[in-house]
Amino acid sequence: MNPSLRHLVFVTVTGIVGTLLLPGCGVVSFEDASTDPRYSHFVGSHYRSEKPVAIHGISMERDYKPVLDHYTVTGIPGIRGPEVLSQKKFESGVTVKVLRVMRCTDCFLDPGGRVEVVVEVTSSDDFTKAPVKMNIKYLEGPERTFTKIEP
Repeated sequence: MNPSLRHLVFVTVTGIVGTLLLPGCGVVSFEDASTDPRYSHFVGSHYRSEKPVAIHGISMERDYKPVLDHYTVTGIPGIRGPEVLSQKKFESGVTVKVLRVMRCTDCFLDPGGRVEVVVEVTSSDDFTKAPVKMNIKYLEGPERTFTKIEP
């Protein structure tokens, strides 16, 4: 293949792939899936972390102004970036109550779709200024970090 044609194909494919990946890097939309039979059993349930977790304060402002939008729960070491306003790490024993289940409506490239739970952190009063979110993978599957408990 001609080198300039190969370059043109490369640039075109890179542009298309980059455009498709762009929604994964920006703000995405969610719908409430709390009544969906696949997720409704999570709502109202209590969980305790069995592994270390971090809770991050996140800004969704375009220029990363220090405006708290939400908290997000992750495994350790956690996340970094200009959107992270704060981070608190816990060894284990964080307890949460699931309030809602939210499904991404435009996360086309996430295998199986992106599903998050909105939780109340019941073991601490430090996270009441904004919603607390975490990926549902921390409640089920191979990356499960939380175990269901009785309230």
